[in-house]
Amino acid sequence: MSGIFLLLFSLGGVEEPAVVIHEETASPVDVLPEEGTFSEEPGEDTLVSALPEPDSTEWMEPGPVTENSTDVTPSSGQEIPITPAPTLSYGGIFVNSLPSGAAISIDGKRINAATPKVVFGLREGSHTVKISNENKVFSITDQQVWVSKGIISRVMFDCSPAMKKSVEIRSDTYKGDMFTVNGKYPAFRIPSRVTIRKPASYLTILHNGSYLTREISDYLATKDAIEIWSSPVIFGRIQVRSDPDGADILVDGFLPGQKTPCIVENLSEGRHLIAVSMPGFLPDEKEITVLHDPSREFDGEVTLYLTPYGSGELSVKSTPPGASVAIDSISLTQKTPCTFPYLTMGGYSMKVTSGEEDTTIDFEIAPGMVTEYECDFEKDVFRQRQYRI
Repeated sequence: MSGIFLLLFSLGGVEEPAVVIHEETASPVDVLPEEGTFSEEPGEDTLVSALPEPDSTEWMEPGPVTENSTDVTPSSGQEIPITPAPTLSYGGIFVNSLPSGAAISIDGKRINAATPKVVFGLREGSHTVKISNENKVFSITDQQVWVSKGIISRVMFDCSPAMKKSVEIRSDTYKGDMFTVNGKYPAFRIPSRVTIRKPASYLTILHNGSYLTREISDYLATKDAIEIWSSPVIFGRIQVRSDPDGADILVDGFLPGQKTPCIVENLSEGRHLIAVSMPGFLPDEKEITVLHDPSREFDGEVTLYLTPYGSGELSVKSTPPGASVAIDSISLTQKTPCTFPYLTMGGYSMKVTSGEEDTTIDFEIAPGMVTEYECDFEKDVFRQRQYRI
């Protein structure tokens, strides 16, 4: 590849990024893995640190986008009451694959489950999800997934073609703005170098509450740089609903801070990923293409469907209180008295520690049931009961 490739956009309206592709001749900057990058040396599947080193590319933690999104009032004119979900200090991941039945590892730890599976109770932050691939059917076997509090993120593995190119995203106009790749967190800050892992990818820049998308050329070579300039843009707005109502909405991986039903505005023309999530339900998402039609109130309507999964709740009390509770396969620790809602049905093991004393308990989560333990370390007595939520 040689020379400079310029893509100009003259859509009319306000500014939108245009893209310039440069051949990169200098040494590449440090790479921050996107979707769980694995190095080829010293051995296969050696994980490159998912955390940024000092002075290297840095991803951004998600925060609510409070601009340019509006609640929808139903046609009847009456507002739909939304029951607030309990405040959660953790989130989860719905891991799926086609074909199904692949064993799952999270952050290098094998869990006793296969796809499809919801793993709920993960700390907020970046997690590496990996699946088994004995029959060599999956083109990508590891992905980096961001978990937000109270949100179930969705990750899919399939047989689609894969690629691996490290490219730099830079822009004078949008320097310091956050962007995502293919509508998924984690977000990165311009300038950053990211790894593109599948063809027909795109990026979304969050700029002053607007979502600006740009296609990424499949003809880029590793070490190339994409420089994003400004040009006119036309924005659209869409109506987002879910069944049931009251789900958290994500736009290109960003959290607008709204619940369904709602209107999402300031979407540039082009591709966007709309997702909804609610604890106790499988998340849903849809990639859309926005084309603004001035004659219509909305440029489209998206309805997403949430399917409940079999979940239950764990409750742990102790004497004295303040004991540490750690559930095997879940990177989360709480102090008693505590509860772990929306755990998927199945077998677990937890360790309860009070001072220098501890006990390990194997337990089962049944759908729609609370499994409660009372651990009395003073009398060395442990009680267990189950009741309906």
